[in-house]
Amino acid sequence: MKKYLLILLTVTLVSFNSFSQELPIFSQKINNGLMYNPSQAGLHSGAVDLSYQRQWSGLDRSINNLYAGVQNHFAQGRVGVSANVFREKFNLLNSTFLSGAVAYHLPFGNNSGISMGVSAEYGNVALDLTNTYVTLENDPLINNFPGYNHIDFGFGFTLSLQQLQIGASTVRFTNFLSSEATQEQDFFPAKFTGFAAYNLLFADEASWLEP
Repeated sequence: MKKYLLILLTVTLVSFNSFSQELPIFSQKINNGLMYNPSQAGLHSGAVDLSYQRQWSGLDRSINNLYAGVQNHFAQGRVGVSANVFREKFNLLNSTFLSGAVAYHLPFGNNSGISMGVSAEYGNVALDLTNTYVTLENDPLINNFPGYNHIDFGFGFTLSLQQLQIGASTVRFTNFLSSEATQEQDFFPAKFTGFAAYNLLFADEASWLEP
């Protein structure tokens, strides 16, 4: 495996509602790729990832999230698959997302190729009133919150031209097709992402490095 220093040139993330349930952003770039761009599934190698984050741990209801993912490639690296689980607790909301992706990687030779992938996602958002003291029992935000279950799809591509990579994807794209805004869309907004990256090649070909 060649040794690279990856320099991220641009990342674009467009959200259609600033109050919506956002997709997570992880410190490990490979996890971000799987969550946002299904063409990344099995692109480089197989992997099993597990991460946990907790913020404001001194509060009774701190923010915490858990991510688990697995990916691998088959058919001499041409077919990649991945599966991901993300769970977040934020204040009174519990959010769970299950997603899977399948990608096809078509090599051109000379470390170049194109990858295309599709994904499916199931999302659930529910209220958690455990250990909660409700002062206003008729609060409509609590009593009228129905909870949501949402199934959606995404697709994306990654183009590799030796040391240059560019890609684009959309997730939850069925919300693009909806002509009427709903509260459910606030929790499951459509996303469009794009990226460009350039790899600086080093003399040592035993490994590669990402910042």
